[in-house]
Amino acid sequence: MDVPEVAISLLSLNEFVSAVTRKILFATNSFIKEFDVESNTVTILAEQNDRVYGMDYDDKNNYIYFTRHFHYDVMRFRYPSQNYTLQTICTTGINPGDIAIDYVLGHVYFTHDRNKISRCNLDGSNAVDISTTLNFPFSLGLDVANRKWSKKKIIRSKFDLSQKQEITTQPKEVSCLDLDLEEQMLYWITDASDDIKSANFDGTDIKTVLNINPHGYKYGNIAISISRNYIYFTEVGKLFWMNKTTATSPSLLYNDTGRIDSLYLYDYIGEKLHYFSLMKNDIS
Repeated sequence: MDVPEVAISLLSLNEFVSAVTRKILFATNSFIKEFDVESNTVTILAEQNDRVYGMDYDDKNNYIYFTRHFHYDVMRFRYPSQNYTLQTICTTGINPGDIAIDYVLGHVYFTHDRNKISRCNLDGSNAVDISTTLNFPFSLGLDVANRKWSKKKIIRSKFDLSQKQEITTQPKEVSCLDLDLEEQMLYWITDASDDIKSANFDGTDIKTVLNINPHGYKYGNIAISISRNYIYFTEVGKLFWMNKTTATSPSLLYNDTGRIDSLYLYDYIGEKLHYFSLMKNDIS
């Protein structure tokens, strides 16, 4: 009796592993695309014709949200789906940057208008400015569990921007960031030097993980996404990944003809696993 029980157990494990789906959604100047990490295939999901500097996922209702930098709006589409229809949920001030979704309370946060962080409901209603005094806020990351939010200075605060705490001040502008919620670590990329850096959530133990740009492209690396085991990042139109522990030899996953401005990592293992924050990149 023991042998069949072991065989059944192994079969179940194999079925579970084969069910793992990992997709990377990314935006170029023309399209939202999907890269399947397992099959190395690329699919065009939608045509959007703009710079997209922010992309995040509503885990509860299954929507991808993104900003359009020169159209001054926030859009969404259902994902995954058989029909990727774009929907404009709200207009913004000039040059919206990053976006972050609070799927627990049903809010969308975005930076725009050179000095604002605003919030609306998931359907675009009840838009309010929660801060109008920042100097060029750009990147956002959202820590839903702890309800906290971060150019050269990285700050965290409550969602209403109270209890601000400066995490670190950088000699170079910070172009993007992401949170590793499991390890309680913050990762970011600095402009010009193009270093991937990391720190604890309280700002201690700041490290240079890797210099990722040997080619000297200014503003070449402006998207990063952290998973359980890997760091994903871009260099102009190239998508790389590397082991988070060793972080020594990035591997090229995909090379697009257009510039990649934002990333979102979608994992499905019987449940969706994704990582977000609201550490805002406060450009000042």
